[in-house]
Amino acid sequence: MYCDEAKFAERFGQEELDQAVMTNGGLTYDSAAEDADAIVDSYLAAIPGRAFPLPLTAPPARIVGVAADLTRYELWANRASEEIRNRRDQAIDYLKDLVAGRAVLLLGDEVTVTPPSLSGRLGYASAGRVFTARSLAGFVTPGECDDPRAGLRGCD
Repeated sequence: MYCDEAKFAERFGQEELDQAVMTNGGLTYDSAAEDADAIVDSYLAAIPGRAFPLPLTAPPARIVGVAADLTRYELWANRASEEIRNRRDQAIDYLKDLVAGRAVLLLGDEVTVTPPSLSGRLGYASAGRVFTARSLAGFVTPGECDDPRAGLRGCD
């Protein structure tokens, strides 16, 4: 379980946990957390180049937070406040970003997701010089680009 009851209570308070469990029509915390974990794992499984087993044995703090927000939404169900719905939406957006390669999942100190290999040719085209002394005149003061140690004079 990515976010157990203790971690949930630490984030949102024991009072909210108790109230959500008592008023949700018999849904247990564990079943709500399992549903949230299934959502997280379904997105993590779709990450291109995934090189780690699921479920994560030592989930990073960001995944614990996502699981907490999803569990909270599951617990409140139809009675979820706007804040809870927004946090759920942000959690799903983060998971979508992982799948799309706009975010990177880190496990420990190493990047564990590599971008998918690119097929075809990569290139770079330029319409010419973009930054000139004239275009940067309002941003750079005279002499600011001088570095006598490196033999530089001016910004051009």
